[in-house]
Amino acid sequence: MEAIEITIFIMFVIGIAFIIMSFIVKERIQTVNTIIPSVSAKTQDSMDAFDAVSKEVNGKIMELNDYTDFVHKEMENKHKELLFLYQLISEKEKDITSDDVKQLKTHVKETLKPKRQKISLNEGNNHNKAIISLYQQGYNVTEIAKKLSIGKGEVKLVIDLFR
Repeated sequence: MEAIEITIFIMFVIGIAFIIMSFIVKERIQTVNTIIPSVSAKTQDSMDAFDAVSKEVNGKIMELNDYTDFVHKEMENKHKELLFLYQLISEKEKDITSDDVKQLKTHVKETLKPKRQKISLNEGNNHNKAIISLYQQGYNVTEIAKKLSIGKGEVKLVIDLFR
């Protein structure tokens, strides 16, 4: 009999333990049930924000792709222009012969060569002889300048050159 009583007592203790544990587990389940909706709402908000950012990034990538295509086409056009210009230059180089270059060089040399002019003392506005003649007759610089209607500096220069 004692064995049956001990078994009943152990079963009774185990039953009470299960009852106490059910209250503890019930509390924890309720706590988890209150946390799950808030976590679920936050997760949904995060997913919505991620979707919005993802759409924006995809739009920017598409714009960048379009711009890349535009730049690529422009570069191809500029490359074709350069090739065309290079071809024109090559054709012009073939057209120009060494004789043409020699003729051009001589023409440039002749054009740039300084031309010497002979200065005559008897030309229209040249008063050199008259200045020297008046100076030798004893006139001073001021008198010569007034008589010939020219500047004193010019008279002085001619006289200094004559000396």
